[in-house]
Amino acid sequence: MEAVDTWIGRSQSPDFPQKAAQHSNSTEALKTSYEAFKSTLASVYPDLASKKFGFTIEANGNLKATNSSGELSDADTQQLNTLLNASSGLKAAAATYRETAIDMVDADSPWSGSYLGRYNLTKENFASSLDLGALFIPKTSTPSKDQIDGMFFNQLAYKGELHTQETEAAMLAARAAKKGRH
Repeated sequence: MEAVDTWIGRSQSPDFPQKAAQHSNSTEALKTSYEAFKSTLASVYPDLASKKFGFTIEANGNLKATNSSGELSDADTQQLNTLLNASSGLKAAAATYRETAIDMVDADSPWSGSYLGRYNLTKENFASSLDLGALFIPKTSTPSKDQIDGMFFNQLAYKGELHTQETEAAMLAARAAKKGRH
């Protein structure tokens, strides 16, 4: 006889609806800040603004331009990084968005609800998992591949890190410690 060890994972937290609502609010705030940044960029640096780029937030809180289309030169990327990080409103909105995204994913279940709980989203892996600019690709009547690929769930599915029993245990311990501080 052979023993099989099965790990199912956690149930959806009762906090999930609240975390999802907070994430929705932070998404709108980030969208507003990003649109303001892009508008200013278009008036000050129209050549740079006409290129396709996104951005993300690194573990240390710095914003970083993403060049998934390959349209940016190294100088463009460097200039965008400087401009992105000079926008305190965008930096703050991105940091809040990251926090609410991590909280929402942590509050979901890997096997029910929205299935976001399958993913181990952390400050350390956020930048490699999500392109924040791609979340706001303008919606068209016929969704483009870029628009579909840019959706939150799809980005996690393509680039996200899956939870293991160990990473879930660490996340649950961190959540319990956080609740103990409040």
